[in-house]
Amino acid sequence: MRVRGRYLVIAWTAVFLAAVGAIVFRTRAGFRMQERVTALNDSIQAVAGIRGDVEAKVAALKSLPVLAPKAAALGLRFASDTEFHLLAVPVAH
Repeated sequence: MRVRGRYLVIAWTAVFLAAVGAIVFRTRAGFRMQERVTALNDSIQAVAGIRGDVEAKVAALKSLPVLAPKAAALGLRFASDTEFHLLAVPVAH
């Protein structure tokens, strides 16, 4: 059986349309992935900003001027430098 010209045209047209469809599908998927990555990047930057604020607040709350009144209210005091003792801990090999 001999393949006629019109069948070759239809076959090559189908191949072309399939290739174009695959390209369009991959391009759309790429754009959707880029949008997701951009949104994730924005979320990461927002969380990093919040983390910086929280670390600054924690550092402020750990300072001596903030802790001293609270410790005094509980009947505690801060140790002076002469009251510190270094303990030697033997290391097992």
